[in-house]
Amino acid sequence: MLSGSCGKDKDIGFDDRLTFKNNSADSIYYYWNFNHPDTTVKGGSGTVVAPGESKKYSIPGNWEDRINSISSKTLIVFIISVDTLNKYSFEKIAADYNILRRHDLTVDKLKAMNWTVTYP
Repeated sequence: MLSGSCGKDKDIGFDDRLTFKNNSADSIYYYWNFNHPDTTVKGGSGTVVAPGESKKYSIPGNWEDRINSISSKTLIVFIISVDTLNKYSFEKIAADYNILRRHDLTVDKLKAMNWTVTYP
């Protein structure tokens, strides 16, 4: 993955500052969408993070512009156990709202968190 000194690579036009950190003993799935205030679990982009690891997620452009371009100006991050994903369909997980945690994140919140979403 290519990255610049501040998390933005202006030559390529990607922003990789958003980091998912897993401090738990189990693998977790971070999944996000821009559907706020609708907080139903519908699917979206996501990544698995192993116990004790961190993973950056890169998007074209930059996170501020992407988040601020939606009316709610809020990124929703769902954290789901990989074990749950292996046992149940995504539809069942959504119907039961079987998630570990949900974050509703504005650009200001993400800056305060140093662009790192940590579980737990």
